[in-house]
Amino acid sequence: YTDDTQFHIKIDDGSNTLLSQKGDGIKSLVTLGMMRQKGKHNIGKGLILAIEEPESHLHPEAIRQISIVLNDISKNNQVILTSHSPLFVNKDIISDNIIVANNTATKANNIKEIRETLGCIASDNLITSEFVIVVEGETDKILLKKYLSNQSNIIEEWFKNKRMGFEVINGVNNLEHSLNKLINLSSKYFCILDSDNVAKGCIKNAKNKSLLNLNGKDVSIYTLAGLDECELEDLINPSFYKEYIQEKTGVDIMTCKSFCKSRKKWSTRIMDSLHCEGKCYDEVEIKQLIEDFKIYISKIDKPIDEIIIPERETSINSFAMQIENFFNNITND
Repeated sequence: YTDDTQFHIKIDDGSNTLLSQKGDGIKSLVTLGMMRQKGKHNIGKGLILAIEEPESHLHPEAIRQISIVLNDISKNNQVILTSHSPLFVNKDIISDNIIVANNTATKANNIKEIRETLGCIASDNLITSEFVIVVEGETDKILLKKYLSNQSNIIEEWFKNKRMGFEVINGVNNLEHSLNKLINLSSKYFCILDSDNVAKGCIKNAKNKSLLNLNGKDVSIYTLAGLDECELEDLINPSFYKEYIQEKTGVDIMTCKSFCKSRKKWSTRIMDSLHCEGKCYDEVEIKQLIEDFKIYISKIDKPIDEIIIPERETSINSFAMQIENFFNNITND
């Protein structure tokens, strides 16, 4: 609103008060929002925006939102910022990150150098990885590494050079925690998850918290024609593991309607089949059996393209191309 001499802005962030009475964090967000709006209308072309430590006075979720806004502004204007936060590392163009140390400023050569400067501590499997594939379980990691390497020479080379690694989150409920960790390690990640309702809910929450892109370009889920929910084992031809399950449980899953006719995901179909065949396992025993079956499947001594179901449309067919395209625009001068 305006009075005779001034223009005033009120912000309702739970308390509808004048912007001048808000904290520095809210003032910064409003300023950046106005600048982004200017950029959309080609106002202020040629602007150089310089910001010192934009992470000050803000919680991590707000910092991620600011990072998105700054990236948007940088499409039309030059943005220069100083920061100690890994949330502002440019993971697409490594050389755009300037390291200031010992009174000198130099372009970053690799992500490892940036991590060391910021004091980020990475686990052994991520210490040199610029690109990270986030999966739910260890067997996903084993099978996907085989499959993606088989489908793409570029991805195979990334694995060999340790530019690419895996983050096993051990259950999709750990997604948010793991993505926060990867952001703090300045890693660029792509998620491949199950397509059950729990996973979809976790993906939605991660998008709402700016841990995943709203356009979904950094996450894919397993799908298979004919199934409402899907996990990686659904894509594997049962003829390669049915005998192992029968040896362990006495149940021939290929004769069970609960396995062959159900639209549920693989682990649920296995549990339902054992139950329908009168097997008495408690929850702990069922979980251990399913884990044993998954480990066996991941170690099948056959080329990965032979054990994937060929005659049914699956999402995995496009994973290598998606991952290549997602990571391939990252340059290292």
